[in-house]
Amino acid sequence: MRQIDCLTSVIDNFWDAGFALNLAISLLYHDRNIHINFFCDDKELFLKLKWNIETPNLVYYDVKDF
Repeated sequence: MRQIDCLTSVIDNFWDAGFALNLAISLLYHDRNIHINFFCDDKELFLKLKWNIETPNLVYYDVKDF
């Protein structure tokens, strides 16, 4: 299984994090043999944008925890 790390910083609420999250979900849709670690600095926004989509191969990490 391949692994991709996606890092994004929230600047304007939706565009930057939304684009990165949509890209990650699209990659998972086209290739189920990847695992994506999504690093972001706004967990609440990430959860709002994710829309409760079941994505077991997409793991969120809050960069504030590092």
